[in-house]
Order: sequence, then structure tokens, then C-alpha cells
Amino acid sequence: MKLGDVLISYRMEHNYSIREFAKICDLSPAQILFMERGTNSQGNPFVPKVKSLKKVAAGMGITFGELVAICDDNLVIGKAENTDRAGMNIKVFLHLFCRGKR
Repeated sequence: MKLGDVLISYRMEHNYSIREFAKICDLSPAQILFMERGTNSQGNPFVPKVKSLKKVAAGMGITFGELVAICDDNLVIGKAENTDRAGMNIKVFLHLFCRGKR
């Protein structure tokens, strides 16, 4: 599933408005809306940061890894803290970022 579909489905299941879900996730309603649509207010692709995705996962009561597993392989993420990796496929990012950290 695409990230937007995951978020919309979750909100509908729990009868949350965008505003309510954003508050639960400690994000702005605009961030949730952009993630759901996949575009920002100018119509450009929206690339969520790892930090934001972690907040969404926490708001859904799942781990970041579980959220990534639910989403399709086309999920692209923004820059993560302490890295220079930005705008890359999540599976590639996780492979590069986690390599050698076992």
C-alpha cells in the first residue's frame, strides 16, 4: 500500500479527522494531508522525513519498521538526522543506514 492509503485507512478505521490524527502524531495537519496526498501545497511530490514517519508510526501504535513494511517499495523518505541521505527509496535507505550496525 502507498503511505497515503495506509494513513487514510487508519484514520477511517479509527474515525479520526486529519486534525485529530495530526495531534495524536504530534505533527501539523498539513504534514498529514501532504503524506496522504503524496504532494505538497504546490503540487510537488512530498517526501516525509524519517522523524515524521516515526511520529506517524507511534501515533498508529506500531513501530517505524512495521509502518515501512506495510508501505510499498516506492516509499521515498527525506533526510534523516545525522545522515546525508535524502530523497531515497526507504528500503535502500534502511539497507545503507543499517549496514554494519548489528
